[in-house]
Amino acid sequence: MISDSLGIKMRQKIKQLFFKKVNFFTKATTFILTFTILFTGCGNTISSFFETKWIDSDIDGTITADTEVFLKDDFAAAVNKDWVIENEKGGSFYDAAKNVIKKKRSILSDKSLTGKGITELRKYTELAEDVEKRRSQGVEPLKEYIDTIGSISNIDQLYDYFCDPIRNPLSLSPLTVNSVGQSPAEPSVYMVYLNFPEPSLGNSEDTYYQIDNTGLEKAKDTQEYACYVLNRLGYSKNEALKLVSQCFTAEQKMFEISGVIGETELKNNIYTLDDLKQFAGTYPIDRYLESIGYSQSSKFFVDKKYLASLNSLCKATVAEMKAYLIVHYILFSANYLDTDTEDTYSDIFASKTQKSEPVDVSNDEKKDNMLFGEYIGKDPIMTATLNELYIDEYTSDVDYDELYGLVEDIIEEYHTIFNNEQWMSGESKAMCIEKLDAMKIHILKPERTNPDLYGCNIVPKAEGGIFLDAVFESKKASNRYYAELSTKKFDRSYWDPYDVHASTTVTNAFYSLTNNGIYILAGLIEAPIYHKGMTIEELYANIGTTTGHEITHGFDSEGVRYNKDGLEIPWMSDEDRTTFTDKADNVAKYYSSIAPFENSGIYNGSNVSAEATADMGGIKVTLSMAEKIPDFDFDAYFRAYARLWRTQNSLEEEQYLMNADSHPLSYLRINVGLQQFEKFYEVYDIKENDGMYLSEEMRIAVW
Repeated sequence: MISDSLGIKMRQKIKQLFFKKVNFFTKATTFILTFTILFTGCGNTISSFFETKWIDSDIDGTITADTEVFLKDDFAAAVNKDWVIENEKGGSFYDAAKNVIKKKRSILSDKSLTGKGITELRKYTELAEDVEKRRSQGVEPLKEYIDTIGSISNIDQLYDYFCDPIRNPLSLSPLTVNSVGQSPAEPSVYMVYLNFPEPSLGNSEDTYYQIDNTGLEKAKDTQEYACYVLNRLGYSKNEALKLVSQCFTAEQKMFEISGVIGETELKNNIYTLDDLKQFAGTYPIDRYLESIGYSQSSKFFVDKKYLASLNSLCKATVAEMKAYLIVHYILFSANYLDTDTEDTYSDIFASKTQKSEPVDVSNDEKKDNMLFGEYIGKDPIMTATLNELYIDEYTSDVDYDELYGLVEDIIEEYHTIFNNEQWMSGESKAMCIEKLDAMKIHILKPERTNPDLYGCNIVPKAEGGIFLDAVFESKKASNRYYAELSTKKFDRSYWDPYDVHASTTVTNAFYSLTNNGIYILAGLIEAPIYHKGMTIEELYANIGTTTGHEITHGFDSEGVRYNKDGLEIPWMSDEDRTTFTDKADNVAKYYSSIAPFENSGIYNGSNVSAEATADMGGIKVTLSMAEKIPDFDFDAYFRAYARLWRTQNSLEEEQYLMNADSHPLSYLRINVGLQQFEKFYEVYDIKENDGMYLSEEMRIAVW
């Protein structure tokens, strides 16, 4: 219910006001780069043909002991050859993530840790991982909630249900709190975004009028899964089909009365609670918001035409609204019932038109992925609680100080980079530096410590506790937190410990467009990426390039649309923006000429352009810093960078990543990234006929 994105049509129209740019760092097969592309960046027009061959050393089995690879021809394969021969899967980020999970498991089993937080977390985890009990219960834990909805017989009872978080723990209604975030009209104020929940067929209203093959498939899947659960709950086939049909009808009618609010109109749709009460007529918007804690919130975003129509809609569609509620409770609960239900949901919703991400993990890994990625990882209260324990146990002030100093040094070096850009005007350089200096630095831990549980009190297993009830209990607690947050002044420097998209125990780092801040997470500061006694070369190659990558996102094709305060106000001059766009387009064109492995097809360069730009930015800034350090070992730096991105995937996984991931494939992050910089050519004496060679006029680094 409360998420980092706006959802539905408003997510599309408002362009994700809360969007955080999250970057997940995630064999004779041949890379072929062939292009006759017109480059127009930097004032040059270049049309040429270039072909080289690299092995996609990310794919398990493409490198063997007999494979000859040389640094000058295929740096990624040459540096990582011994490692890829010995490993069938994984990589540096994979290994670091596994180490983080081991530490999380250690926290849960450490009996010396006491207190309300760890107690609730253990109760939640015990219920989640009691597979036998969940199997014996089947879908029965859901029955109470479905029967409650089924007993509604008139509009008054429907409205009473909307406003009762005990019987309706998801606070489902045709207008819900979608998110809490900065007000575009008053940047110092939090605003409550109201919208209808994401419909079962997705967030495009066109699906409900001119259904295409994708929409038809989604409708079939929703119907199949909902009927499966309803049948197990005792509904007949016809009763189940009727309920699903009524749910679709309710969603269609919601779309019919909703408006399309563009960005330019956003500020004109912000209201007080008194305004909402006036628009709503007899629809109980005030009672609903009070029931979930938002009566003290000062500003609300809403489509007033939609709100004004809700009373007549609900009166005319009580049966359809009941069906809507039932189906959405069924969909939400899929992962919190028995494993049969969980597996059926996964099987049904596996895409028929696009290959899903391949899964090649052990049972223990699946168990860990579900607990820390789904059950805890998507729950704000449990995420904040576990992260606080992790920070106390496994982070140090020494690490914090070293990392903070490194980030400050990188930001300072970017002053030099921006000031030396020949293509950029003095005005745009000044704006770059202004944004850079306003960038917030977040290292390892949110500023807020000892997060509150907001009344979360889970019934333990020993007292008959049920996992689905525990999920709903924690859900209500997180709602109380966000209601409290909505009454405070907005502070873009605030690292929200309850934000599951900014969890510090993820092996990651990211840049936030709307906060103009970089986040170096505790899950990244883990071996083999970070460890005690690492050399300056390793530190620059691992953490330095990662930090530079994230800072560069503040100045990529999306970053230049947001100002120093995180507001969508473009700041680069028109002439400079045109040049910048040409340079960014060259990155996309370069990657669009790549067929990464045999029968792979051609890369969608536009999909990876921003991340490739950020990779090159991270290399550029650390090389620039390294030039000032006496006796810096550049060979060790380049090799460490190659080890950072070493990866082993199956062919199917590599194909999936090529099509779905916004980051370049790992071996391309190494080879394409490094071949842009003259220092790399100097260290390895790379010449025109070498596989790693790329002529200066063809190089594509934006900064």
